[in-house]
Amino acid sequence: MRGFSSGYSSFLPQSKNMTVRLCVSWGSQGVQHTIVNVPTEPSADYLVWSLWNFVYGNFFCLGLVALSYSVKARDRKMVGDQDGARRHAYTAHVLNVFVTSLAILLSIAAIILYNV
Repeated sequence: MRGFSSGYSSFLPQSKNMTVRLCVSWGSQGVQHTIVNVPTEPSADYLVWSLWNFVYGNFFCLGLVALSYSVKARDRKMVGDQDGARRHAYTAHVLNVFVTSLAILLSIAAIILYNV
């Protein structure tokens, strides 16, 4: 095939997806463009961490709220709504960090007060 050349012209990130643009030219006949969107790995839903906080660290029902957001994130992931899944997973992550931190601080305070 005389005059055939191909190559990757660019890698362009789009909202955490990788876009590959392939340009193929056949001499004087023109250029053919193909764009392929490669989705990234699905986001984590933090369900196990939320369940742990619900059972062992349910201060002010925040463990229950984190569990609810984790289930919502998993549901959004199952129907293919990756942006909704990321939003709910982020909220579950923040609540889980807060509940875990609160549980650690209260445990340390209880140990200190009990030993005094």
